[in-house]
Amino acid sequence: MTVPFYAEARQHEEARQQSNQQRNSGHPGLWYEKFFNKWNNGYDDIAGETGKADWIKTVAGRAVGDKTAIDAFKARQQELITALSGEQVSATLESPFVTGLGLENPVENGFLWHPVLGAPYLPGSSVKGMLRAFVRDWMGEEEVPPDEVRRLFGGEAVGKTPPGAGAWIFFDALPAAPVPLALEVMTPHDDGWRLAGTGLETTPSDWVNPNPIPFLVVEAGAKFSFAFAPRPGGDCQPNDLANLKTWLRLSLEIVGAGAKTAIGFGRMTTMTTS
Repeated sequence: MTVPFYAEARQHEEARQQSNQQRNSGHPGLWYEKFFNKWNNGYDDIAGETGKADWIKTVAGRAVGDKTAIDAFKARQQELITALSGEQVSATLESPFVTGLGLENPVENGFLWHPVLGAPYLPGSSVKGMLRAFVRDWMGEEEVPPDEVRRLFGGEAVGKTPPGAGAWIFFDALPAAPVPLALEVMTPHDDGWRLAGTGLETTPSDWVNPNPIPFLVVEAGAKFSFAFAPRPGGDCQPNDLANLKTWLRLSLEIVGAGAKTAIGFGRMTTMTTS
């Protein structure tokens, strides 16, 4: 007997709630971003003090990402990098890593998921910005002149130097395998400062209750692959590749990648050629 679609959909949802295996077979990012179900009856606030943490736990505590899809995607990327005479390197997380924290999400702090792989990643634009900032702020103009930074990473027109994308292509930093996720908590104590300018601010004091805010992170130990290649027709120099590898290693060890690097998140070490 054929049942109406809505009844079949309801049965599917009930079965999904009873089986983590069914949820694990899908894209965890789509689940995490689109199917939040911790609202109150009025859909204007999150029900319960642990609603946000409860939702994060639906994807935390397990590895995410389809290994077959990750391996196939990396193989295609490696073919392109090899064809462009580039190089791929890998790094291991020594501390938790979070990407996309500023993205909108019902749990207040977002998370960036690869649309195909179902795993967290770092966009190539972020890798490029991370390296450019490290070279500019940590190396200094005496070691790496501004014109050299513009040649490598591109930038706006300056004097007779035309605008450009830079001599090198920076690829997305992808997980080397399914990565384990975990729940972390930040606990602001002075809520008055955070609400400054809203009309709800209060004088910060020692007796103000802390405000725990849960968020999703990648656990330490996960491995990510970074890659760069000379841009066809770009002004590449013989020493560029060695310099980029050195700067990438130092930036990951000293500064870190992703969000919350000021408190030690995103540190990566053990850089090896993959």
